[in-house]
Amino acid sequence: MAATIKGIAYDTELRPLKDVIIEINTTPLQRYVARDGTFLFSLPLGIYNISAYFEGQTDTFVAHEIIRVDENGRYLRDLFLKPLPRKGNASEMPPAEPKTFFDVYKLYFMYGGGILLGLAIIGISYLLITRSSRQRQVSQAEPHKKPDSQPSPDGMTKGSDANDAEKIPKQSSPAIPVPEKVDIDELLKLIKNNGGRMTQKDIRKEIPLSEAKISLMVSELEERGDVKKIKKGRGNIIIIK
Repeated sequence: MAATIKGIAYDTELRPLKDVIIEINTTPLQRYVARDGTFLFSLPLGIYNISAYFEGQTDTFVAHEIIRVDENGRYLRDLFLKPLPRKGNASEMPPAEPKTFFDVYKLYFMYGGGILLGLAIIGISYLLITRSSRQRQVSQAEPHKKPDSQPSPDGMTKGSDANDAEKIPKQSSPAIPVPEKVDIDELLKLIKNNGGRMTQKDIRKEIPLSEAKISLMVSELEERGDVKKIKKGRGNIIIIK
């Protein structure tokens, strides 16, 4: 797909010029002689420099136009040629216009840079507005925030989080004196004195040791073949064999 550019080359009095050399900087370069001043180009999307040149009897006429093709279609673009100033009259020299490949792409990058700068300004403004709005919402919400803790009558701090209560050191109850060593045979004797049958829970009541320690002692008696452990519910029943 390509765009079609059609036009006519005119002089300063809007008369069509004949035998005008038309040139456009495509790849490869397109150049031909417009016998009746009419020209027609097929161009892909991009930025191009169209030049026209006409050699008259007394004057030389030129024109330079930059066109930008953004969409496919047919477009009309006439060229208006102006006479070059004669030598020795530099004050009438028209301002130079971009004619080279680098001039055309410099203009293209100027347009692109302006667009990128505009987008950057819009993005920064949006971020600043969003941040200001969030800070305003936080500042408005802080006065209504409930305090995290309240002093209790006894001077302790009551937190809303249940985990805070776990951080408060608890006063340990007086330690129950525990015998340094309980002989495994004494445990066996205790079970025999209770009819040869006791729950592990009852043993703990009689022997103030940890459940793990008592369980270990029962396992040793079981390995020796002195007792038998029966699981009942959530507890164990120890029976003399």
